[in-house]
Amino acid sequence: MPEDPAIPAPEVPALASFERTAIPDSEVLQREQRTDVAGPLTAAAYAVVAAIALSLLALLAWGLHRLAATAPGRAGPPPSGRSGDILVASA
Repeated sequence: MPEDPAIPAPEVPALASFERTAIPDSEVLQREQRTDVAGPLTAAAYAVVAAIALSLLALLAWGLHRLAATAPGRAGPPPSGRSGDILVASA
């Protein structure tokens, strides 16, 4: 990985052969994460992201439910008698 002075991270060279001790993924994948941020702020940010993801999932489920309820071949609700509809009474 190249050096990144914006986050200050040193260059990690890609050698043909090497031996290295295993380190946690979070240290490699989140190397730009700041450590001087308050814990509750980080927790709140994760909560906001989770709320957005769950909202999108709920919206998707609601939309699929509406599509399934109006699928061809299923009996729909009876006519509501809205203006413009013609209702014929049988004798």
